[in-house]
Amino acid sequence: MGDKQLFCILMIFILCTFLIALPIVFSDLIEIVIEYEETGAISYEVNGVPINFGSLQHNTINNPATSPLHIANTGSVSIDVSIRAEDFVSGSYFIGIENCTYNTVNSPGASSPMSKSYIPISTVDPAGDLSLYFWVDVPEFQKALSYNSIIYINVVGV
Repeated sequence: MGDKQLFCILMIFILCTFLIALPIVFSDLIEIVIEYEETGAISYEVNGVPINFGSLQHNTINNPATSPLHIANTGSVSIDVSIRAEDFVSGSYFIGIENCTYNTVNSPGASSPMSKSYIPISTVDPAGDLSLYFWVDVPEFQKALSYNSIIYINVVGV
């Protein structure tokens, strides 16, 4: 058998709250689930939660979060980071998650839409870190309610 490349998989669940005309907040509820562990397990820290978008209005685009989400690799192995999310939902109303974009640099013009499927983001070497910047577009005729979503960040040791 070949060498095992998988040391540890961790998933971070971040509950997102979206309220039109009031602050949009990614809450500080983070649940970490270790799915597989072997010697040399990864270690990391997540900072920048909650992520706050401030007050937003209808028919606005590229509304930035006030600060990025930081993932620091505090372990001794490199980690691959991927991300996915669910639609923003409030009762029977929803805002498609593609209205939320992300990037590893603070540039909305180069950002990518979020997806319901995992998207590989980056490999982070030991003692390295990764910043994720977020923007949200509010559709013109969206009902003003409090919307919730979950962002999943998958961290895999390589």
